[in-house]
Amino acid sequence: QLQRILEGVKAGVLDPVIDSIFAVEDAAKAHQHIHDAKNIGKVLLRFK
Repeated sequence: QLQRILEGVKAGVLDPVIDSIFAVEDAAKAHQHIHDAKNIGKVLLRFK
């Protein structure tokens, strides 16, 4: 199933919407952002 999703993204059929990216250290802020329904799209954590 993941392979099908990746193929759709690669083909341009699926275009994921990214709302915001938080550093992993700010995971609590990211969670609050989602909890407050402020996101329109995916909220990502950056591991660096």
